[in-house]
Amino acid sequence: MAARCGSCHRLRLSGNDLSCCAGAHPRPHGNLGDRRRDFLASVLFPYPGLGTFGSCRRKRAFRNDSCGAFLVRVKHGARGGSLKIGVDYRPALLNRTGIGRYTRELVRAMAALEDLPELYLYGHSLTKAAFPPATLGINREGVRLVRKRLSGRAIGLLQRCTGIGIESFLGPIDLFHYTDYSYPRLRRTPFVCTLYDTTFLEPGFFRPRDSAALTLRTAWALAHSRLLLVPSSFTAHELISRMGAEPDRITVIHLGADHISPPVSPQAPDRRGPYILTVGSLEPRKNHSRILLALEVLAGRGISTRWIIATSKGWMNKPFLKRLAMSPIRERVEIRWNVPEEEVAILYAGAELMIYASLCEGFGLPPLEAMRCGSPVLSSHVSSMPEVCGDAAYYFDPRCVDSIAEAVEKVIRNDSLRRQLREAGFRRAAQFRWADTARATLAAYRTALLQADGATSHLVKA
Repeated sequence: MAARCGSCHRLRLSGNDLSCCAGAHPRPHGNLGDRRRDFLASVLFPYPGLGTFGSCRRKRAFRNDSCGAFLVRVKHGARGGSLKIGVDYRPALLNRTGIGRYTRELVRAMAALEDLPELYLYGHSLTKAAFPPATLGINREGVRLVRKRLSGRAIGLLQRCTGIGIESFLGPIDLFHYTDYSYPRLRRTPFVCTLYDTTFLEPGFFRPRDSAALTLRTAWALAHSRLLLVPSSFTAHELISRMGAEPDRITVIHLGADHISPPVSPQAPDRRGPYILTVGSLEPRKNHSRILLALEVLAGRGISTRWIIATSKGWMNKPFLKRLAMSPIRERVEIRWNVPEEEVAILYAGAELMIYASLCEGFGLPPLEAMRCGSPVLSSHVSSMPEVCGDAAYYFDPRCVDSIAEAVEKVIRNDSLRRQLREAGFRRAAQFRWADTARATLAAYRTALLQADGATSHLVKA
């Protein structure tokens, strides 16, 4: 289907002329209409039949001889019976953990389903991708990655100037899935949002401006999304009780953990001695400071063990780093930044135990990863952690240094307990599969489309 003007005349862009059935008209130069059409020709519509234009009637022309066409809407909707889903894939390309992990593994699992919908992956970003497309499991029929080296700010400006939506980049889609807290503009397509937690409501976990921005974006998603996907019942309860979310618009879908596996060959013991492990970004809610204090308490009792922190930069971590620099056990603490995934699996498999003292989580993947790799898990007993870890972890109070120290001491001294935790961890982690996450998400898409049928559309603000 060719692009048509507002009078249903067929339009054609050729050289410097924009023509329709009423005749050819040279494009104006140096004005907004010209820039829109240049952008249209070079970026927006690499596929036929995705756009409609304003009227080409001469009474609305630019002065004497131009058509006066301008972009006013983008056609969308499935062609035929196949379900067409757009996904914000930017986090998968740029972030190794967290939201990036979720988006990457969800799409990989959906791409492997037999009843795969057509997936259109929105990947525009100026930042270089951290993962080559060949390693993402998306080189399959029915999956298309649409990625241009454009910054989010540039895309937002173009959308505001032209009124276009993501549909202009992806083509006709039935539903769009926002996977991050950044919402590029849509025109008419219904959408769902994944909301991961409400940690931004807790004081001290984020910078004030970041907390305020996340609160506003989450409130917007609660108001406009057809369906809200959350990773845990705890997150659902928090959104309902603290932000007024409607319970019947929330779907709980647990994440998978089978993206990581223990090393195939047995690993030789670390020559520097046993160690305990913590995995997670260096930020206030991960509670590294209290773990450090607990290990200092244990050192005073004659239990001296190495502590490896596999982490990313995070934020608001200077107080912990200063405290670590003055700690009497600082020589036994090792921070490893941005560890590759295969090395993280080796660290899990070789650890005496993995300790996860987070003060608040929406799900919490590291404990399940540790369980899959055979590491006994010590976990905080707050937020989503009991829901995720079940009876396969040894719990403690994350706000009590003595509770953390007692848990570490008990598990380190008890070989039988560590073996029980390891066996229970294997069983627990096996229950979390990305294929199940993908199937449940696809079912949620269909539910959202049923809810969207006949409903008015919202204009998404970037």
